[in-house]
Amino acid sequence: GKNIDPETLSLEELGKFLIDGIFKIPTLDKLHKIFPDVYLSLDMKSDSACEKLIIWAQDKDLPRIVVGSFDSQRMQKFRHKYPEIRTALTQKEILIMKIFPWIFKINASLPQFAMVPSKIGPVRLVTQAFIANCHRRGIKVFVWVVNNINEKNYLHLIGADGIITDDYRRFTPQNLPHDLKS
Repeated sequence: GKNIDPETLSLEELGKFLIDGIFKIPTLDKLHKIFPDVYLSLDMKSDSACEKLIIWAQDKDLPRIVVGSFDSQRMQKFRHKYPEIRTALTQKEILIMKIFPWIFKINASLPQFAMVPSKIGPVRLVTQAFIANCHRRGIKVFVWVVNNINEKNYLHLIGADGIITDDYRRFTPQNLPHDLKS
């Protein structure tokens, strides 16, 4: 329960923290190596994180990395450096897709993923129409943060491509609808 900025820690110090008291926090290199077929979503929370990610991505083949940020300037900087790496819609692009989807233009440099909250306050952002508009433009929709099984089932029903959760245990195979089990 300590409030520690991870950017102030060395890799050795960060390695002392455990996920669920069991798992060491892996480096990006290790995650990328261990899970080559899994999409990894990387959110640039700061300018420093953007700079470090730009350096890390150099000379790497990253077909399953999806980069996002609430900050449009960070996204533009990253997209300018690595137009071939998948990125998520910015907040501005999400609003355009929600309110004026017909003016959202398609080109090779646009993101291929929307990583969005299900709701903003009481207003539902992710609807069947929003998902359909995204899908028509080749954009997959991943919804965060979903920690409720009923919400997850609803999003699956209306066509969301995936969810981001804080509680992976809640969505173990025994808790998933039959058609999602492997």
